Amino acid sequence: MPSMKFLHRRGHSLNHLDGNSATSSPAPSVISLSSTVNETSKYPVTEVPACVQLPWHAVFPAPRSTPAYATAADLASMVRNLTAGKDYVIVDVRRADFEDAFIKGAVNFPAHSFYPTIQSIGHILSHIPIVVFHCNSCSEGGRGPRTAGWYADELERRGLDKSGVFILSGGIKGWIRQFGEDSALTVMLPKQDD
Repeated sequence: MPSMKFLHRRGHSLNHLDGNSATSSPAPSVISLSSTVNETSKYPVTEVPACVQLPWHAVFPAPRSTPAYATAADLASMVRNLTAGKDYVIVDVRRADFEDAFIKGAVNFPAHSFYPTIQSIGHILSHIPIVVFHCNSCSEGGRGPRTAGWYADELERRGLDKSGVFILSGGIKGWIRQFGEDSALTVMLPKQDD
């Protein structure tokens, strides 16, 4: 099987990988790949030019699991009636775009560093029965669904139940539309001047 050699990363762009734009965020990693094979391999040696931009997640395996979605109303009920860190945890996987608001009690594990630290994160979160992941919009293939899938895969690898892993439908944007004004559920951060 071809192996990847990572040569460099750089850049910023205005587009988020989960389809959101309007604020500056890190660009997809710019990676030069060179495949190597031995004489018995059936895979050809290929070169991908260094200028080819791959999404940040291209260097990690795609998740096998596809967790279910939870509605903002369901999550709001959990936040109001259950104990964060014991009964549930909300994992916000935004990175540079974690600047406007967050759900009360959420922890921030950025998606870009999630997969390389999945074993530690799995150890930390695996005793909590409900884990809800979100990014900006939680669109298909976005950061929230991807990290939720990786986490569910890790639970499965450990032989644990993964039925308590969810993705927040609509992400933080949908949450703010419904609960942004409710200070018991949402923490609005002050706007920062550049």
